[in-house]
Amino acid sequence: MKILVDQSLGLPDSCLEPHGAIVRKTPLKKGESLEDVIEKGKGKVFTKSLSLIKKDLQSEIDEFHKYFHESEQLFYLYDSKVTDSRLIKRISNWNFPNRKLYLVDGSSNRAFAIHLLKELTNHPFEEVYRLSHLCTNQKFTISNDLKYQKSANYLRLKEGKQKIYHLLKGTTHTKITSGQKPELIEKVLATLQGNTFIIASRGTVELPDTKFDFYRLKNEGLPISSDKVDIFIPI
Repeated sequence: MKILVDQSLGLPDSCLEPHGAIVRKTPLKKGESLEDVIEKGKGKVFTKSLSLIKKDLQSEIDEFHKYFHESEQLFYLYDSKVTDSRLIKRISNWNFPNRKLYLVDGSSNRAFAIHLLKELTNHPFEEVYRLSHLCTNQKFTISNDLKYQKSANYLRLKEGKQKIYHLLKGTTHTKITSGQKPELIEKVLATLQGNTFIIASRGTVELPDTKFDFYRLKNEGLPISSDKVDIFIPI
């Protein structure tokens, strides 16, 4: 059994190393690395966007055949804003003899993606995969850009400076309210007392006297253009 994770999710090594997870590099034109492009793009006056290589079906098939040589079961946490979901789903629906590809879009909520990785430590792939389609009402996102999921914004390298944040709920990211980041986080945490919350963000989150597990995402975690906090409440 192998776990495959898209680099652009920015999931921390502490979650990946216990599983020996394979990090799938973000395919960029000119052979550049995601880390270098992000670093060079910081502080630029003009807005630049990531230039992704568009893969075709055959190249994806060839790559996944290599992974299947290592394991007959793959659990793939992918980034639907970077990886072509249509091609990946076609591959997963094909009948590979004795092989199975489990697909979960990790970009919807990184905190939930981390929760799934934790669950994979003690539970079989099939059970965790079933869980991945549930828990919609336990997912929250706070962002200073309501359009961060649009490709143009998601791939933009210039950091946004918006001061107003928005609280979004569920997989569909339904807007609940707006305000300052700390107060919106407190609003979520106050909904279910006594639970340990999972919070994932590229920036630091400080909330004294509150019970939560914080995971700092890597610098290559997208999007760069918005300050985003993902929250998941296990029940």
